[in-house]
Amino acid sequence: AAGPLAALLAGTASAAWPDRPVRLVVPWAPGGNVDIVNRIVAAAMSDDLKQSVIVENRPGANGAVGMESVSRAAPDGYTLVVAVAETHALNPVLRQSLPYDPLKGFVSIGIVDRFPFSLVISNKLQASDVKSFVAYAKEQPGKLNFSSWGRGSLSHVAFELLKQSTGMEMVHVPFNGAAPAIGALVGGSVQGFVAPVSLARPYGADGRVKVLAVTSEKRLDVLPGVPTFTELGYPVVVVGWHVIAAPAGTPAEV
Repeated sequence: AAGPLAALLAGTASAAWPDRPVRLVVPWAPGGNVDIVNRIVAAAMSDDLKQSVIVENRPGANGAVGMESVSRAAPDGYTLVVAVAETHALNPVLRQSLPYDPLKGFVSIGIVDRFPFSLVISNKLQASDVKSFVAYAKEQPGKLNFSSWGRGSLSHVAFELLKQSTGMEMVHVPFNGAAPAIGALVGGSVQGFVAPVSLARPYGADGRVKVLAVTSEKRLDVLPGVPTFTELGYPVVVVGWHVIAAPAGTPAEV
Protein backbone atom coordinates (compact mmCIF):
# COMPACT_ATOMS: atom_id res chain seq x y z
CA ALA A 1 0.00 0.00 0.00
CA ALA A 2 2.93 2.34 0.62
CA GLY A 3 3.74 2.57 -3.09
CA PRO A 4 0.34 3.87 -4.26
CA LEU A 5 0.11 6.20 -1.24
CA ALA A 6 3.51 7.71 -1.99
CA ALA A 7 2.49 8.23 -5.61
CA LEU A 8 -0.76 9.91 -4.53
CA LEU A 9 1.06 12.28 -2.16
CA ALA A 10 3.64 13.14 -4.82
CA GLY A 11 0.86 13.95 -7.27
CA THR A 12 -0.83 16.20 -4.74
CA ALA A 13 2.41 18.05 -4.01
CA SER A 14 3.15 18.62 -7.69
CA ALA A 15 -0.33 20.09 -8.18
CA ALA A 16 0.28 22.78 -5.53
CA TRP A 17 -0.15 26.35 -6.75
CA PRO A 18 1.39 27.46 -9.04
CA ASP A 19 2.02 24.50 -11.29
CA ARG A 20 1.63 26.53 -14.51
CA PRO A 21 2.14 30.15 -15.62
CA VAL A 22 0.22 32.89 -13.82
CA ARG A 23 -1.42 35.71 -15.81
CA LEU A 24 -1.16 39.28 -14.44
CA VAL A 25 -3.64 41.55 -16.21
CA VAL A 26 -2.67 45.22 -16.50
CA PRO A 27 -5.82 47.18 -17.42
CA TRP A 28 -3.83 49.86 -19.28
CA ALA A 29 -1.82 50.09 -22.48
CA PRO A 30 1.89 49.12 -22.62
CA GLY A 31 4.54 51.72 -21.83
CA GLY A 32 2.77 53.62 -19.06
CA ASN A 33 3.43 53.76 -15.33
CA VAL A 34 1.11 50.85 -14.44
CA ASP A 35 2.66 48.66 -17.13
CA ILE A 36 6.30 49.51 -16.34
CA VAL A 37 6.00 49.09 -12.56
CA ASN A 38 4.08 45.85 -12.69
CA ARG A 39 6.37 44.22 -15.24
CA ILE A 40 9.06 44.66 -12.58
CA VAL A 41 6.68 43.09 -10.05
CA ALA A 42 5.89 40.21 -12.43
CA ALA A 43 9.59 39.47 -12.95
CA ALA A 44 10.17 39.35 -9.19
CA MET A 45 7.11 37.15 -8.70
CA SER A 46 8.39 34.76 -11.38
CA ASP A 47 11.71 34.42 -9.55
CA ASP A 48 10.00 33.89 -6.20
CA LEU A 49 7.35 31.43 -7.39
CA LYS A 50 9.65 29.53 -9.78
CA GLN A 51 6.89 29.89 -12.36
CA SER A 52 6.29 32.35 -15.20
CA VAL A 53 4.12 35.39 -14.43
CA ILE A 54 2.96 36.76 -17.76
CA VAL A 55 1.78 40.36 -18.10
CA GLU A 56 -1.27 40.81 -20.30
CA ASN A 57 -2.37 44.34 -21.22
CA ARG A 58 -6.16 44.73 -21.41
CA PRO A 59 -6.78 48.49 -21.78
CA GLY A 60 -10.08 50.25 -22.27
CA ALA A 61 -12.90 52.11 -20.51
CA ASN A 62 -10.66 53.61 -17.81
CA GLY A 63 -9.50 50.16 -16.71
CA ALA A 64 -12.98 48.59 -16.73
CA VAL A 65 -12.23 46.19 -19.61
CA GLY A 66 -9.37 44.50 -17.81
CA MET A 67 -11.17 44.44 -14.46
CA GLU A 68 -14.27 42.83 -15.97
CA SER A 69 -12.21 40.09 -17.64
CA VAL A 70 -10.56 39.18 -14.34
CA SER A 71 -13.79 39.35 -12.33
CA ARG A 72 -15.15 36.63 -14.64
CA ALA A 73 -11.99 34.49 -14.51
CA ALA A 74 -11.74 31.25 -12.54
CA PRO A 75 -10.85 32.02 -8.89
CA ASP A 76 -7.89 29.66 -8.86
CA GLY A 77 -4.95 32.05 -8.50
CA TYR A 78 -3.85 31.82 -12.13
CA THR A 79 -5.42 35.14 -13.16
CA LEU A 80 -4.45 38.26 -11.21
CA VAL A 81 -5.00 41.95 -11.91
CA VAL A 82 -3.50 45.32 -11.05
CA ALA A 83 -6.19 47.42 -9.39
CA VAL A 84 -5.64 51.18 -9.42
CA ALA A 85 -7.39 54.34 -8.22
CA GLU A 86 -9.35 54.56 -11.48
CA THR A 87 -10.77 51.04 -11.25
CA HIS A 88 -11.67 51.07 -7.56
CA ALA A 89 -12.10 54.70 -6.49
CA LEU A 90 -12.96 56.83 -9.53
CA ASN A 91 -15.00 54.54 -11.81
CA PRO A 92 -17.62 53.76 -9.12
CA VAL A 93 -18.18 57.51 -8.64
CA LEU A 94 -17.93 58.73 -12.23
CA ARG A 95 -19.82 55.97 -14.05
CA GLN A 96 -23.50 55.07 -13.69
CA SER A 97 -22.82 51.36 -14.11
CA LEU A 98 -19.79 49.09 -14.16
CA PRO A 99 -19.35 45.58 -15.60
CA TYR A 100 -17.63 44.54 -12.34
CA ASP A 101 -18.14 45.06 -8.62
CA PRO A 102 -15.04 46.79 -7.21
CA LEU A 103 -15.78 45.65 -3.65
CA LYS A 104 -17.33 42.21 -4.04
CA GLY A 105 -15.66 41.09 -7.26
CA PHE A 106 -12.07 40.88 -6.01
CA VAL A 107 -9.83 40.00 -3.09
CA SER A 108 -6.75 42.12 -2.44
CA ILE A 109 -3.32 40.47 -2.27
CA GLY A 110 -1.02 43.38 -1.53
CA ILE A 111 -0.09 46.99 -2.17
CA VAL A 112 2.66 47.41 -4.74
CA ASP A 113 3.28 51.13 -4.31
CA ARG A 114 1.96 54.64 -3.82
CA PHE A 115 3.23 57.27 -6.23
CA PRO A 116 2.98 61.04 -6.85
CA PHE A 117 2.42 62.90 -10.08
CA SER A 118 3.98 65.92 -11.74
CA LEU A 119 2.85 68.66 -14.09
CA VAL A 120 4.82 68.47 -17.32
CA ILE A 121 4.48 70.93 -20.18
CA SER A 122 5.72 71.14 -23.75
CA ASN A 123 9.32 72.30 -24.15
CA LYS A 124 8.03 74.41 -27.03
CA LEU A 125 6.43 76.82 -24.55
CA GLN A 126 8.30 79.80 -23.12
CA ALA A 127 6.87 79.17 -19.65
CA SER A 128 9.41 77.91 -17.13
CA ASP A 129 7.31 77.58 -13.97
CA VAL A 130 3.71 77.04 -12.90
CA LYS A 131 2.99 80.76 -12.52
CA SER A 132 4.09 81.63 -16.06
CA PHE A 133 2.33 78.56 -17.50
CA VAL A 134 -0.94 79.51 -15.80
CA ALA A 135 -0.60 83.10 -17.00
CA TYR A 136 0.06 81.94 -20.57
CA ALA A 137 -2.97 79.62 -20.50
CA LYS A 138 -5.21 82.38 -19.15
CA GLU A 139 -4.17 84.63 -22.02
CA GLN A 140 -5.56 82.00 -24.44
CA PRO A 141 -8.66 80.50 -22.82
CA GLY A 142 -9.75 77.29 -24.51
CA LYS A 143 -6.90 77.33 -27.04
CA LEU A 144 -4.42 75.06 -25.25
CA ASN A 145 -4.78 71.31 -24.82
CA PHE A 146 -3.88 68.88 -22.04
CA SER A 147 -3.62 65.11 -22.32
CA SER A 148 -4.50 62.24 -20.00
CA TRP A 149 -4.66 58.46 -20.22
CA GLY A 150 -8.46 58.51 -20.40
CA ARG A 151 -11.63 60.30 -19.37
CA GLY A 152 -12.08 59.97 -15.63
CA SER A 153 -8.50 58.84 -15.12
CA LEU A 154 -6.48 60.08 -12.17
CA SER A 155 -4.43 62.15 -14.62
CA HIS A 156 -7.60 63.77 -15.98
CA VAL A 157 -9.03 64.46 -12.50
CA ALA A 158 -5.71 65.90 -11.29
CA PHE A 159 -5.54 68.34 -14.21
CA GLU A 160 -9.16 69.34 -13.70
CA LEU A 161 -8.28 70.07 -10.07
CA LEU A 162 -5.40 72.25 -11.30
CA LYS A 163 -7.72 74.08 -13.69
CA GLN A 164 -10.22 74.65 -10.90
CA SER A 165 -7.48 75.96 -8.59
CA THR A 166 -6.01 78.36 -11.14
CA GLY A 167 -8.94 79.41 -13.31
CA MET A 168 -7.32 78.09 -16.50
CA GLU A 169 -9.44 76.95 -19.44
CA MET A 170 -7.81 74.13 -21.42
CA VAL A 171 -9.21 71.41 -23.67
CA HIS A 172 -8.95 67.78 -22.54
CA VAL A 173 -7.53 65.30 -25.08
CA PRO A 174 -7.74 61.73 -23.73
CA PHE A 175 -5.46 58.92 -24.90
CA ASN A 176 -5.52 55.17 -24.38
CA GLY A 177 -2.53 55.09 -22.03
CA ALA A 178 0.13 57.30 -20.46
CA ALA A 179 2.75 56.55 -23.13
CA PRO A 180 0.75 58.06 -26.03
CA ALA A 181 -0.37 60.91 -23.74
CA ILE A 182 3.20 62.01 -23.04
CA GLY A 183 4.13 61.30 -26.65
CA ALA A 184 1.55 63.87 -27.74
CA LEU A 185 3.12 66.36 -25.33
CA VAL A 186 6.59 65.75 -26.77
CA GLY A 187 5.17 66.11 -30.28
CA GLY A 188 3.54 69.43 -29.43
CA SER A 189 -0.11 68.56 -30.12
CA VAL A 190 -0.90 69.12 -26.43
CA GLN A 191 0.71 71.58 -24.04
CA GLY A 192 0.24 70.03 -20.59
CA PHE A 193 -0.05 66.66 -18.86
CA VAL A 194 -0.18 65.46 -15.25
CA ALA A 195 2.04 62.37 -15.39
CA PRO A 196 3.42 59.91 -12.84
CA VAL A 197 6.85 61.08 -11.69
CA SER A 198 8.40 57.78 -12.76
CA LEU A 199 7.28 58.46 -16.33
CA ALA A 200 8.00 62.20 -16.33
CA ARG A 201 11.55 62.09 -14.95
CA PRO A 202 13.38 60.61 -17.97
CA TYR A 203 11.52 62.93 -20.35
CA GLY A 204 12.39 65.91 -18.18
CA ALA A 205 16.01 64.85 -17.73
CA ASP A 206 16.77 64.98 -21.45
CA GLY A 207 14.74 68.12 -22.08
CA ARG A 208 11.86 66.63 -24.03
CA VAL A 209 9.39 68.15 -21.53
CA LYS A 210 9.53 70.64 -18.66
CA VAL A 211 8.69 69.34 -15.17
CA LEU A 212 7.13 72.23 -13.24
CA ALA A 213 5.65 70.86 -10.00
CA VAL A 214 4.79 67.66 -8.13
CA THR A 215 1.52 66.62 -6.48
CA SER A 216 3.09 65.18 -3.32
CA GLU A 217 2.77 66.85 0.08
CA LYS A 218 6.55 67.33 0.30
CA ARG A 219 9.31 67.70 -2.28
CA LEU A 220 10.68 64.45 -3.64
CA ASP A 221 14.26 63.24 -3.16
CA VAL A 222 14.38 62.27 -6.85
CA LEU A 223 13.31 65.81 -7.93
CA PRO A 224 14.60 68.07 -5.14
CA GLY A 225 14.53 71.19 -7.30
CA VAL A 226 10.88 70.80 -8.30
CA PRO A 227 8.36 72.49 -5.95
CA THR A 228 5.09 71.01 -4.75
CA PHE A 229 1.81 72.60 -5.80
CA THR A 230 1.06 73.16 -2.13
CA GLU A 231 4.10 75.36 -1.57
CA LEU A 232 3.13 77.34 -4.68
CA GLY A 233 -0.29 78.02 -3.20
CA TYR A 234 -2.37 75.52 -5.19
CA PRO A 235 -4.27 72.78 -3.26
CA VAL A 236 -3.37 69.99 -5.67
CA VAL A 237 -2.32 66.86 -3.79
CA VAL A 238 -2.80 63.62 -5.74
CA VAL A 239 -1.32 60.19 -5.04
CA GLY A 240 -1.91 57.04 -7.07
CA TRP A 241 -1.53 53.42 -6.03
CA HIS A 242 -1.25 49.90 -7.43
CA VAL A 243 -2.74 46.83 -5.72
CA ILE A 244 -2.46 43.23 -6.88
CA ALA A 245 -5.85 41.51 -6.66
CA ALA A 246 -7.53 38.23 -7.63
CA PRO A 247 -11.11 37.24 -8.47
CA ALA A 248 -13.41 36.88 -5.49
CA GLY A 249 -13.47 33.30 -4.23
CA THR A 250 -9.77 32.66 -4.75
CA PRO A 251 -8.70 30.33 -1.89
CA ALA A 252 -7.00 32.14 0.98
CA GLU A 253 -4.04 29.74 0.97
CA VAL A 254 -3.38 30.56 -2.70
